[in-house]
Amino acid sequence: MRCINKKIRGVSAALFMTVLLAGCGQSAVLTDAYDFDNPAYGPSATSDAGEELQPFAANLCVTAGDVDADIDMSQAESAGLFNINGQDVRYAKNVHEVLYPASITKIMTTLIALEQGNLDDVVTVSENAVTLEAGAQKSGIKAGDQIVLRDLLYGMIMWSGNDAAKAVAEHIAGSEEEFANRMNQRARELGAVDTHFVNASGLHDDNHYSTVYDLYLIFQKVTQNETFLDMMQTKEYTATVTSADGSTREINWKNTNH
Repeated sequence: MRCINKKIRGVSAALFMTVLLAGCGQSAVLTDAYDFDNPAYGPSATSDAGEELQPFAANLCVTAGDVDADIDMSQAESAGLFNINGQDVRYAKNVHEVLYPASITKIMTTLIALEQGNLDDVVTVSENAVTLEAGAQKSGIKAGDQIVLRDLLYGMIMWSGNDAAKAVAEHIAGSEEEFANRMNQRARELGAVDTHFVNASGLHDDNHYSTVYDLYLIFQKVTQNETFLDMMQTKEYTATVTSADGSTREINWKNTNH
C-alpha cells in the first residue's frame, strides 16, 4: 500500500532522484492501472494481440516506504535510487511525500511533446509565452519568433527555458491550461497519482506538486525515447530563429543538467 502524505514542504526543499538505466525487456503490460472498466483485467487477461497481460507494475520498481542504504541524503527532503534493470529500489527516503517539482516538471512536458507533437512543426511564439514572472529562466525566444518544435525542446531541456515550455504547451494543446490537463491525464496513466500539474514549466504554484516516486514513473517512461536521451546528453546546441520582422538569428544553449 502506498504511503501518501499531502503535506507540501517548502519550495527550497531538495528533491533528488536517480535512475539506473540498463536494458530491460518489456512484456505486454496494462497501460492504465486505474482503468477498471478495461475487460483485460483478470488472472488470464490477454491483449488484443493475444499476449498474456502482466500486472501494471510488472516492470516497475515498487516500494511502500523507506529503503535504507549506505547513502548520505541528509540534505534532501526526498530521494530515491531505482534500478530499472532489476526492478528494485536501492534507496528510498520519503519517496511518496508530496513536494514541489520545480523544473523537473519539464520532463513530463517533453514526454507529452514527443508523444503528441510533430518535431518538425514551426512554432510561432506568442506574447503570452514570453510573459513570465520576474527572475524566471528564459531561453531567449521573443514574441513573434518562428522556431522549430525540436529546437524549442532543446531550449527547454538543456537551458530550462520557461518561455520555451510555455510555447511548447500552447503549440501542442492550444493553451497551457489544456496542456496541463493532458499532463495530468498522462501522469495518471503512468500510475503517478500523487502528482498534479498546472503549468508546463514548473514555476511555483501551490497546486503544482509531485513525489519522487511519481517522477521516477514519468522519467522511466520518457527515457525509453531516444530523442529525449539525445537531448539530455547534448552539451551545446544552436537553434536558428526567424524573427517577427523576417530576419534570422541564432540562439546558443549549453547544457545545465548535471
